[in-house]
Amino acid sequence: MRKTVAFMVAVGFLAMAIPAMALVPTTPPAWWDNPDFSTEVTTDILNTQGSGEAEGTQSVNLDNDPALGRRKEVYLVFEWETINDANASIDVSKDITIDWPGNPAGSPVLMNLTVDDLVGPPFHWEYDFVIVPQPENETIFFDWSGVEVNETLRVTVDLRTKCFEDEIPEPAGLGLLGVALLGLRKRR
Repeated sequence: MRKTVAFMVAVGFLAMAIPAMALVPTTPPAWWDNPDFSTEVTTDILNTQGSGEAEGTQSVNLDNDPALGRRKEVYLVFEWETINDANASIDVSKDITIDWPGNPAGSPVLMNLTVDDLVGPPFHWEYDFVIVPQPENETIFFDWSGVEVNETLRVTVDLRTKCFEDEIPEPAGLGLLGVALLGLRKRR
């Protein structure tokens, strides 16, 4: 009986974990159309060195109102394509980072990649991130490389944020979970 219960629990966890491991297309959050705190920027990155391959880091900043007791949800749609890149030398790192004043990590942290559209151009990636407490602004950073003379990297960043009241777990729900765990322990 114990082996059957353990097997069923393991199958249940696997059934929940496997879909969570794959990147699946998602729809933007319900608040996506809120124009309060959003920025959309299209940037053409050129090689200004005159020779060789240029590389660098770009940033996009978004201001908002800091408020205690709130969390900030950040949603990013990132698209990029190349112009005149005959030898496919241009690359953009998927490791997009975010930073904010008071970041406890002390340096930018990776955003969560939620959509990776491998078909391009343009290449389409979507990210999300939650910051608690809500800061006064956020800045995202992305790295690019391989831009040769007469080549262009075109990047479109659509960054949106919304603040929500911090959610505290309901005491009754936590109590029910505790009773269930206690019941399982006593069965042993």
